[in-house]
Amino acid sequence: MRCSWLTYLAVFTLSFCHQKTMASLTVSQKEIRAGDSYNVTCRWDNASVSSENIKIEVARRRHGIGTRNATATTVVDSVSNATVGQWHYECLWNGRTLAWLQVPVGARLQVEDFECRINLYDATMMTNCSFSKPNGGQLDAIDVSFYLRVNGLPPVQCTDYPHNATRMLCIIDPGVMPKTRFEPSHNYTLIMSDQVGNQTQHFIRTQAQERVLDWPNKEQPLLRSGNYHCLTWQKSLWSEYYYQNGSIDWHVRVIPLNDAIPETESPPYEVRYCGTTCEQFCLHTPPHPNQQFELRLRRRFNLSEAPWSETIMRQLLVPKAIPSRPPRLLPNGFFLDPRSQGLYIFWEPLLSLEHNAPNLTYSLTASDGFARKEASPIGRNFAVFPQWDDSRDSTISVYSENSEGRSLNCSDLYVPIMDGGEDRQPQALKYDKTSHTLSWTAPGKSSGLLHYTVYWCSPVNDTQKICDDSQAMQLLQLEDAGRQEHRFDRSMELINLGVAATYRDEVDSGGMTWLRVGLPTEADPGRSRYLEGIVALIVLCLIFISYRKLHRCSGIGIEFPNGVYDDEGKPQRTRTDGPADDDDDTADPKDTSQQTSSGIQLVVMEPPKEHTKAFSKPVPVTGTVKPWIALAGTLPAVVVKAETNQMPDVSGRTCTIDDDITPIQIEIETDTDIRATPTDGYLLMPSTISQRERESKNDSVQGYMQLGFNNLETMANGYMKAPSFRLG
Repeated sequence: MRCSWLTYLAVFTLSFCHQKTMASLTVSQKEIRAGDSYNVTCRWDNASVSSENIKIEVARRRHGIGTRNATATTVVDSVSNATVGQWHYECLWNGRTLAWLQVPVGARLQVEDFECRINLYDATMMTNCSFSKPNGGQLDAIDVSFYLRVNGLPPVQCTDYPHNATRMLCIIDPGVMPKTRFEPSHNYTLIMSDQVGNQTQHFIRTQAQERVLDWPNKEQPLLRSGNYHCLTWQKSLWSEYYYQNGSIDWHVRVIPLNDAIPETESPPYEVRYCGTTCEQFCLHTPPHPNQQFELRLRRRFNLSEAPWSETIMRQLLVPKAIPSRPPRLLPNGFFLDPRSQGLYIFWEPLLSLEHNAPNLTYSLTASDGFARKEASPIGRNFAVFPQWDDSRDSTISVYSENSEGRSLNCSDLYVPIMDGGEDRQPQALKYDKTSHTLSWTAPGKSSGLLHYTVYWCSPVNDTQKICDDSQAMQLLQLEDAGRQEHRFDRSMELINLGVAATYRDEVDSGGMTWLRVGLPTEADPGRSRYLEGIVALIVLCLIFISYRKLHRCSGIGIEFPNGVYDDEGKPQRTRTDGPADDDDDTADPKDTSQQTSSGIQLVVMEPPKEHTKAFSKPVPVTGTVKPWIALAGTLPAVVVKAETNQMPDVSGRTCTIDDDITPIQIEIETDTDIRATPTDGYLLMPSTISQRERESKNDSVQGYMQLGFNNLETMANGYMKAPSFRLG
C-alpha cells in the first residue's frame, strides 16, 4: 500500500514539473544566407530540469546539428556552414517538444556570368540579359524573385530562361531607355528577393560587350555551288559595313562524321557580298568524296570582348567521284602457279576513304590482247589470269573502279617470259617451326640480283586464292642479296610464306615462290604431281572395294521350305500354261504366282468391277508363315528384303482395305489357328477357331489372311507392281 502511494507521488511530481517548465528557442541572427554561421539556443526556467535531458534537433534531419554548449538552463548548438532551405528546429526534454522554431536560410547572390545582348538583326532591338541561378539553381525550398534595373530606371522582373532551368532571362524594352540606348556603357543592378530579405549586385557592360552580329536568317540552307557549299543571306545591312572595315571575326569548324578523317584546323572559306544587302559565306568542299561533314559557324565583331553569335549547324555530303588513284602493285607482285598455270597479280587495296563511291572493284588489262573478262576471279588485292601463256611477256595494267567510273591512271606490272623462269626464282623454301625461320636457296641466275622480298599472309579455304584478301598481305624487303633466310618473331606455321628475287633488270624477274600451308613448295611441281598420283590411286582402290561389297550384297538367295513342291518335285503353281525350270531365276511374265522364303504364295486377282463386292474364299495352301518375315518388291517376282516394314502377327488383327486397293489374296496356315472372313468393303475380321471346331478336324475351317496393294498396275511384260501393301 505504501509503495503504491510513493509511485503516484513520483508521477504527480514529474507531471507538475513538466507543466511548469517554460522554454524558448532562438537563433543568433535575423538574416541567414548560405555559408553563414549561427547559433540556436534553447532556454528554460526550471532549474530542476537537467541539461542532459535537453536536446536540439532539426526535425527534417532527425539528428544533432553541430557543436553543443550547455549551462544549467540553456543549451546552445552551433552551425558553421548554413545551407539553403527551410529548417525546423525543436527543443526536446526527454523526447517531448518544449519549443520549436522555423529558420529560413536564403541563397547568396553571387552571379559571375551576367551578360547582356543586343541583336543588331532583331527589329525590336531588345536587350536580353541572362545569368545563372544562385545555389546551382536549387531554390525550390524558398520563394525567390529576381529584378533588373538599368541606369536607375524602374526594374523589370526576370523569368526562367527558355529551355534552360538553371538560368534567368531579363528582357529590357528599348522604349524604357531611349536616351541611354546608344551610350558607350550601361549600369545594371540585379535584385534578388526572398523570405530572408533583398540582395543586390551591380554590373557595368559596354557596347562592345552587348552588341551581337547575329544572322539575318538562321534557317538558310547550305547549297552546293561548284567546288563550294554556300550560305546566302538577304537584307544583311550591318555585315557589309563591318566586314569592309575588317572588323568581323568568323569561327568555322568542319567536323567529319567519319572518325577516320581528321578535322581540319582552319578550313578554307570565302565571304562574298552581292550588292549592298546580300551576304554569302562559301566553304571549300572538303577533299573526301562520298563523306559527310557537319559545318558549325558563328561570328562576332573583331573585338576581344565582343560576344559570339548563335552557332548555326549544317550537314553536307561531298559528291561521289571516281577513284583518285589506282592500287599500288606489290614489288615482284606476280606468281605463275605451276599446278593451274594461272597467273596471280597482287596489289595493295585502296583504303575505305579512297573508295569515293560505292561498289569499289578493280579491272585489269594486258598488252598482249588479254581482255578484262579473262582475269577471273578478281579479289580485293589479287586477280588471276587463267591458263597463262608463259612463252610471251606482257604488261598488266590495273585500275581502280567504282560506281562513278574508272580511275584516270593505272598501275603497270611487267611480266617477263616465264618459260624456264625457275632459274630466276628462290628454290627449296623451308620453314623451321622451332626457330620460326624461313629459308631458301638462291636462284640459278645470280647476275644482277639485288635483294629478296619476303611475303606472308593468312591462308584461306579457297583453291582459287593464295591469301585471305580480307586482310592485307605483309612484306619485308631484305637489303642483303646474300641473305637467304629470315627469322620471324612469332610462329608462322599456319601462315602462307613467299619469297621473290629482285633483279636490276625487270626482264629477269621470276616473280614469287610460295610455301603454302598444307601444300609443297610451288617450285617443286614434280613432287606435287607425285603426291597427286598417290591420292588418285587411293581413291581408285576405295571405289573398287566399295563395288565388290555392293556386288556381294546384291545376291539374295531364296530358300523354299517343305511343302512348296508337288509330288513330282516341281514347284506348285496356280497356272500350268508352261513348263517350269527349277534352275531358271527369271520368272515367266505370264506367271502371276511366286514363292517366297516364308512359304507364302501370292496370287494376283483381276480387279473387281465393283469394290463393294466380296471376293470368293481362296484355296488353302499348306505352309507355315513366320510373322517377322516381310514382303516387298514387284509382283509376282516378290523379293524378300530385310529393311522393309515387318509383318505383324496376324492374330487378333483387323485391317480395312480402301476402295482404291486391288486385293491380292494369299491363304496360309499359321502357327496359330485363325480365320479371316472377307466382307463387303474388304474388311477382314480374324477370329480364333473354337476348341470344338479344332477337334472336329473340319476341312472347311482354314486359317488364311489377305494382302491389299496400293495403286497396283500392270506392266508391259505382264508383271504387276505396287509401291506398298497392307496386311489383313
